[in-house]
Amino acid sequence: MREEIAKKHNIYKVFNDIALKNEIVIFGSDFAAGFPFYELSKKHLLSNAIYNRSIEGITIPEVCEILDECVFKAHPSKVFYIFKVENENDLNCYKKILEKTKTALSSSKIYILSSPSEAENSNINTALKSIVNEYNAEYISIDYSKDCETIYRRLSPFFRNGKITFSEAFQLA
Repeated sequence: MREEIAKKHNIYKVFNDIALKNEIVIFGSDFAAGFPFYELSKKHLLSNAIYNRSIEGITIPEVCEILDECVFKAHPSKVFYIFKVENENDLNCYKKILEKTKTALSSSKIYILSSPSEAENSNINTALKSIVNEYNAEYISIDYSKDCETIYRRLSPFFRNGKITFSEAFQLA
């Protein structure tokens, strides 16, 4: 395991002891690592805790090695994966990630965000959607050219448990 990934991995081990159970875990690479999920969840009055366990520069093959500490031991009710898919090997690794997640977190809802590279390769996008359907997860298409606020508003209905109030819907508009 690369040193920078091992450092983050060790930090997440410590965070698992203080994390609330049945909350939300986001795990991804470059885009997700730099996204202000926490700040936006506070601005939009989200009642769920969001734990962003993303690691800058991690590759999909490296993810399988650290899923336990980064995702599973947090015992989330919802998991969001955001990885750039570049080739067939990445797609096969995504299958392994979903298999492991389904086994470890059988009652958790799994969301896969479109690959930041999907615009570059529609075949990857189609294959990723197929994998998502195969593992009974939910695919969320994201336009990564939009600003953070717009992307967060697109995701926030998936972060909530149950129905939203009229005032919450108005805030999302």
